[in-house]
Amino acid sequence: INTFLRDIRFLDNPPDIVIISSIEREIIALRTPKRELVKPQWYEKLLQKIEFKIKTNSIIQNIAMSIDRILKWNLLHYYRAELRRIVEKIFSTVKGLCSDTSIENNKSNIGSILFLHGIEANKEISENDFQRSVKIIKLYNEILKMRGIRFIFLPIPNKENIYYDLLSINKKPEFLKNLINTLINMGIEVVDTQRAFDEAYQKHGVLVFFPDDTHWNAQGVQIAADLLIKQIKNFKK
Repeated sequence: INTFLRDIRFLDNPPDIVIISSIEREIIALRTPKRELVKPQWYEKLLQKIEFKIKTNSIIQNIAMSIDRILKWNLLHYYRAELRRIVEKIFSTVKGLCSDTSIENNKSNIGSILFLHGIEANKEISENDFQRSVKIIKLYNEILKMRGIRFIFLPIPNKENIYYDLLSINKKPEFLKNLINTLINMGIEVVDTQRAFDEAYQKHGVLVFFPDDTHWNAQGVQIAADLLIKQIKNFKK
């Protein structure tokens, strides 16, 4: 957000609304914003223009996309886990053994599910990290509000959070739910994706993530988009 606050577009044409979105596992790593808004020097404006030209260059974009694909090994991890599952099933049949893996689940109609971090994603968050997250998001709200900009926080639940019952240790994490409730009680606008995703999956059996990917699927995107639209329209000055 510090980069955004110093951006030429922000200074010349500040938006009416700023929506900050963060995946659950990265919320505790949000950077502390600077209260002061320092006007960029002439050379900073020049650097921003050069940076924009580089980012919009088609050749640079193609190179960056190729590098990004190389660095993303999620699919490789999925196939490796899938192969392990098949091998374990063979041994289970032959030797009568049974074992859990992070991609197994107890709902046969769903099939194998890829988790980026498995049960580690649902580990308990310390009180210090929780309070730090609250403080930083509160600062986002205060800084933008001082500049006449409306702030909305859009958290994205971890896949392991929503599908916790598919993991070998099926304990529901409380961090995001508690964070959302705390922020709302403080008067900060938050899109409650936690409750919406829980209801969609637990009550209606709607899958909101791709089985072989960590991202939202069409249903998850639609739920979040509908909530965000409702949040924007329901604003009262």
